[in-house]
Amino acid sequence: MTNEEFNRILKNLKKNDLAALEDIYNEYFQKLKFTALCIVRDNNDAYDIAMNVILKLVDIPIYDDSIKNHVGFLITITRNESINFIKKKNRSLQFDGDFDRYANSISDNLWIKDILEELTEDEKDVFIEHCIWGIRLKVIAKKQGKSYATVVRTYSSIKDKIKQLYS
Repeated sequence: MTNEEFNRILKNLKKNDLAALEDIYNEYFQKLKFTALCIVRDNNDAYDIAMNVILKLVDIPIYDDSIKNHVGFLITITRNESINFIKKKNRSLQFDGDFDRYANSISDNLWIKDILEELTEDEKDVFIEHCIWGIRLKVIAKKQGKSYATVVRTYSSIKDKIKQLYS
């Protein structure tokens, strides 16, 4: 989906054309869910967060193709929604700082949980953006203000850890 298509769909949503939401759901729901899963580490919570992000798109103000990078926009909304979800959960459950306490067994996403436990924060960012969202490594390097070689090394490290994990 291009930025123009995404902006057109958001404009249609403003006209109460909720059928336009189906295109975004079909294209991005799984990616939103995996992005949230990388942060909250609970399959049910990640599903709820992805649904919240989809529903938030209905209320987002849009002005003449104002979203120039819809993928980055969706990643940012998902990360923020995940962080807000954790903060809400912290307040309601008297959170003690142990994120693993909330990591339930994820039967259909066990492989991603295993991978995330092995990765550093920088590696998680590259994994989410490149492996889940399909953003090119050069674009990630530019966005993070790092050299392309550094991001390639990070990606290589991710691949090595995955090979060690599953060999």
